[in-house]
Amino acid sequence: LVKIARFLRWAGGEKFVGKVRRRASCGYFHLLHLDVVHRLRKLAMCMESGHPNKNQASELAIEFCSACALLMGQVIEVERNGLHCCLKVIVKGQDGKEDVLQTWARSEPADERDGNEVGRELSKNTVWNAFSGGSDGKNNWRRMCCFCCNDLRKYVTEYDIGKSEWAKFYKSKLTFPIRYLDKEKPNTWETIGFLEFDSVDADAFDGMPCAFEHIKEPAAFRAKLEKNAIFHLGAIVADSLSMCLRPYYESRKPKTTNGKAAYEHEPQRI
Repeated sequence: LVKIARFLRWAGGEKFVGKVRRRASCGYFHLLHLDVVHRLRKLAMCMESGHPNKNQASELAIEFCSACALLMGQVIEVERNGLHCCLKVIVKGQDGKEDVLQTWARSEPADERDGNEVGRELSKNTVWNAFSGGSDGKNNWRRMCCFCCNDLRKYVTEYDIGKSEWAKFYKSKLTFPIRYLDKEKPNTWETIGFLEFDSVDADAFDGMPCAFEHIKEPAAFRAKLEKNAIFHLGAIVADSLSMCLRPYYESRKPKTTNGKAAYEHEPQRI
């Protein structure tokens, strides 16, 4: 092997290997640029008025989710129908009820899940508590920058999103918060939803650490995440999405009265 490596260097093999590597990575960048980012730009243009056409916005969101699923599926080498991506937004509770998560858009081809499913109240939702550093009644979480588990079957008693049939549709899950810094509250994050990937396969997100194994160690969890390209890809898309949706949510904030807003934020389904 050493002799082969020396021969390749002597014969200009390093340049050849570099060319092959660049061509291979070009496919991912092509999807990220022309499929994901371009659809995100269209969605941003639709939302910028603050009063978008809801049907058009939903169609663009579905296209965006489908593009994300295709890109992530190629990166983790999972068949197209074996990976889904969805956008979930926080819906403001009515009549004093607690805010909940609701699916806004999911990638196509669709499976048999309810397209308008409403999840667990935020205070009881496992993933929300992983992001906010709260207690879901089963674990006392410390704030995490994403949620990942490659085999949720091992954590059935700890994973609670308010839906009992999730195990029919996925075993692995990777979720990123859609959030931005609040202008009025320094160092405070405004979370407006989730970008989620899930797969019917266990261990779909190869090499990604398990959130349940790092509940008390968010720093160690983050350090492992930063060594994995899957994390950076999802985080780039989620951060870009937060910038796309921020103007919409900012435009819907209530005016302050006597220095106070009617409520801190107005998360709701688009």
